[in-house]
Amino acid sequence: MCTRRLFIGSATAIMLLGGVTSWAQTYTLEEIGALPDATPAIPTPPNSSASAINANGALAGTSAISGGFVWITPGHGIAEPWNTHAVLFADGALQDLGVLGEDAPPDEFPRPTSFAWGINGLRQVVGDATIVGDGYYRAFLWLPEPDYGLPAGMTEVPRLTVQARAYDINDDGVVVGESRLTPGSLGPRAVRWEAIDGEWIITDLGSLGQEYSIAYGINNLGQVTGSATIIVPPFQNNSHAFLWLPEPAYGLPAGMNNLTSSLPAGSIGRDVNELGQVVGRAPSWTPFIWLPEPAYGLPAGITQFPAESMFTPQVLAEYGFLGTVRGEFYAVNNAGVAVGNMEFAVQLPNGNIGLAQRGIVWLNGHFYLTQQFLPPDYEFANVIRTEDVNDAGQIAAAGADAEGNGRGLILTPVLAGDCDADSDVDALDYAGFAACLGGPVSPIDPSCACSDLDVDADVDLADYAPFQVAFTGS
Repeated sequence: MCTRRLFIGSATAIMLLGGVTSWAQTYTLEEIGALPDATPAIPTPPNSSASAINANGALAGTSAISGGFVWITPGHGIAEPWNTHAVLFADGALQDLGVLGEDAPPDEFPRPTSFAWGINGLRQVVGDATIVGDGYYRAFLWLPEPDYGLPAGMTEVPRLTVQARAYDINDDGVVVGESRLTPGSLGPRAVRWEAIDGEWIITDLGSLGQEYSIAYGINNLGQVTGSATIIVPPFQNNSHAFLWLPEPAYGLPAGMNNLTSSLPAGSIGRDVNELGQVVGRAPSWTPFIWLPEPAYGLPAGITQFPAESMFTPQVLAEYGFLGTVRGEFYAVNNAGVAVGNMEFAVQLPNGNIGLAQRGIVWLNGHFYLTQQFLPPDYEFANVIRTEDVNDAGQIAAAGADAEGNGRGLILTPVLAGDCDADSDVDALDYAGFAACLGGPVSPIDPSCACSDLDVDADVDLADYAPFQVAFTGS
């Protein structure tokens, strides 16, 4: 496994004491590495991805353990199936969480697999896994030590019938996801699981008067978001984002509430923070945020972000995009920082128009490409997925190199005012603050964001007093 810490620099430079220094942007970067190749006879490119990050910076994700291709002759080769294991990255180390039941020998296929989707503050991980023989997904809970009357390690979460997936877990150990009602069901049902003294309690969260639903996110208040869907001829997506409440809140009753009843069908709720704010995908395949009361300069209720308004022509041109196509938010923290993905139109080498997927960050009222926070020459600078953000502002993402190999990444914001990321607000930072003073935090170049201490998207005199408090002068 290879783990690297990188300093994130920008193209902006300032003159200081007669010299030139590269001015920093606002994040440091850490790779999570990848698991060893289980079948080295056919080498597996080291691949990993990030799914969720907890309050302390521990990350849950997935890593490939096999999958590759070897040419025997110019017209004949051997392909090895891709297989993955759920992983936990914490304290600088990558841990293989294994699979449900017995694993298969390295040279035997098919093999059981696992994927991690959620993690809580106790480093408890949820996801789904397959076992050899039935082809169904099974939800799991992985515990670093015994809890809830369950043993340490990976435990299967009960299914309503034949299939289940777990997507999120809160700090009380309550798990949400989906499970099938009947073996022949075309769609799943939103489910809540809780283990008490080793016994599982399964709650069907119902639907919006329709047949199918999925739960994607849960906060520490037990509030759940997801989508409720009915499949109607000719199999159109008739989904609506919901907020399920264990008790009345925000003027809404307990149970499942439709957040997008005023909109056409096709929305999904992905995450809910401790303030009851929900993010996800709007019917137009663009990000939305739902607010129980006004915040961030936005009104209460649904705000959709039209794709064409998210990035300026300068940003699109700089990164080789012809325009935005569609996207969604996946997570939001308690400060209202939201992350997600967009698809952008690009011109392919053959002249045709194709799509490129990139991670996005909504910060201080502006949209950024996640890769704007990475060095342009960094191997995995094409951040193809931006999955989660915690209250410290750390971002879980996945980058890709030129060959398409992936790597899970953690982006960590530097100390407010510490624009050169040396853990000290000193004379170098003061020079940068002075250079940014009187100007906005640009959505094209976010290098002044660390000087915007009151987070109003502008570096002005209101930032001077808190900067002086942070300033050490050393």
